[in-house]
This record gives sequence, C-alpha cells and structure tokens, in this order.
Amino acid sequence: MKGITLSTFQAYRKSIGKPIPSVDDLKRISDDEWTAILKNLYWDIWRADEIKNQAVANILVDWAWGSGAVTSIKKFQDIASSLLSDGVVGNKTLDYINNVVGSDGQIGLFNKIWTARKDFFSNIVRNNPSQIVFFNGWMNRLFDLVGYNFTLTPKM
Repeated sequence: MKGITLSTFQAYRKSIGKPIPSVDDLKRISDDEWTAILKNLYWDIWRADEIKNQAVANILVDWAWGSGAVTSIKKFQDIASSLLSDGVVGNKTLDYINNVVGSDGQIGLFNKIWTARKDFFSNIVRNNPSQIVFFNGWMNRLFDLVGYNFTLTPKM
C-alpha cells in the first residue's frame, strides 16, 4: 500500500472532499494519489520546495513520512536548539535550514539530522525491544539516503 496507512489515506481523502476510503481502496491506491498524499501531507508540511539543499529536504520529508510530520518537525527543532519546538515549519525554521552556519554547513546539518534519526530509531527499540524486528529496515532506509546498506544492532 506504498507506505500509506489507512488512517492517513482516510484523512487525505476527507481533506479533499472525497468519500472515506476502505482497506480495499487503499490496496488499489494509484501512483498519482500516492504522490498527492506524499506532496500534500509531508513535502508541503516541510515547505520542502523552499529548502535549498535537496539532500536536507529529502531526509526531513522522509522523517515525516516514517514518523509523522509533527514529530519530525519537533525533533528537528530540538536539534536546532535556537528554535522553538512547536511542530510548525515557519520562517525561522526554514531560515535555520537554509542558512545554517558553522564549519560543516549543509553537510553538517544533514549529518546532525541523520544521527538524530538513527538515535530516534535506537530509542524506539530501547524503549520497546519488540520493535527490534523493524530496526534494520529503518536503518537501511536511512542509509539509502546516503547510498549505503548495513545490518546493525542498536545499542540497548
């Protein structure tokens, strides 16, 4: 079902005035509708068209896709300690992303986000060991953003 949950699909359909879909509708979701959901509920929430660095935009939107938009925004705002963690990508958050300062610039920002996501996954497993079955998949998805695949064991 292309990574779409039924509740997300239902919320999207409701937001555009279409009938609430069933599980069978979700099983038949078209590529066009999947793309619209990704754009409207994740890409646009991050204002990703306004993010100057494509790699940074991709990792932030992927975080939203995998963990929820508000969660990803708040976690990012926590990384950027100068930002209020309000779960909204406003002008200050966007300015921080596009004008990050420091010796590593955008590469350093990407690495901070990547590390925060890795830690986020590790904490999920640490807090609920039954989730370890998902850990390598989560990490492979994260490594895909930089072009690597590994099998890892989280620190418990």
